[in-house]
Amino acid sequence: MERLLEAIQFYLRSQSQGISRTRKPEVFNSQQVFNLFLRGHGPFPFYLCRFKILDSPLCVCGQVGDADHYTFSCSLTQKFHLVKPADARKRAWFQNLINNSQALNKLKEAFRISGDVCDSLTQAV
Repeated sequence: MERLLEAIQFYLRSQSQGISRTRKPEVFNSQQVFNLFLRGHGPFPFYLCRFKILDSPLCVCGQVGDADHYTFSCSLTQKFHLVKPADARKRAWFQNLINNSQALNKLKEAFRISGDVCDSLTQAV
């Protein structure tokens, strides 16, 4: 989380100094992925748009590019989708997620792909 905040602070400082927009690549461990997913933070157009790192919150597929989108429904991450829990099962689903290495690896891959999408979008700006 600290590295993400540092990246955001770097971006904000660079904007005031006239340096072009950049986003350094992040490598996340399982705990970071879990925490970022729960908070909806990370390399997602929806999140980065809040800080004016990206101009639009949309994924390249046209949907809102948030953590849930890349985890459950984006066509770019289809191979790594998790089954969206029913409302009645969300608490148990989240409790089990942290101990499910296969699911966490899928989240990591979805994050990697969303990061690639964000990189391509920042280069286009």
